[in-house]
Amino acid sequence: MAVKSVQTLMETETVIRFDETDDPAVLWTASPRVRKDWESYGFKPEIRGGGWRVQVPKDRICYRTLKR
Repeated sequence: MAVKSVQTLMETETVIRFDETDDPAVLWTASPRVRKDWESYGFKPEIRGGGWRVQVPKDRICYRTLKR
C-alpha cells in the first residue's frame, strides 16, 4: 500500500455545517474512509463537489468533552 503524503491527507478534509435554523446539518467529505463510516451509520452519501455529502438531523451531531 502506498504511503500518502501529509499534503494529500490534509486535502481529504471533512466539513460539518449547521446553524440555528430548522435545516438539517450538512456533512461533506473528500475522504473515502469517512464516506464508508457514514454508510455504516445508515447514511446514503451523494457525490458532490469532488467528494460526498449527506444531510442529517442536527440532533445526530454530538460533542465529547475534551480531556486535558
